[in-house]
Amino acid sequence: MSKENAMNYQDLDSHINNLDLSDFEPGAKHHFDAEAVSLDPSSVLKKICKLYRGIRPILVAITKIPLIPGKFTKPLKTFIKLMDTLCPGS
Repeated sequence: MSKENAMNYQDLDSHINNLDLSDFEPGAKHHFDAEAVSLDPSSVLKKICKLYRGIRPILVAITKIPLIPGKFTKPLKTFIKLMDTLCPGS
């Protein structure tokens, strides 16, 4: 699904149900801390991008909720654009 096309409810629900973030929990294989960032920043960026790719559809969906004011969604949209730049192919 392209970045421009929002997921419908069923797609988003399925995505959330299949999303496993346990690898990012403390002690798991994709967990990192400040020391890891200083030792190997490119490896940490790859992990951040992996996490971002998983949660991006949720973030985009939040920006589409009409009841949420633009002053709340604008920073989130800016964050999404920044992360899309850092993590191409998201």
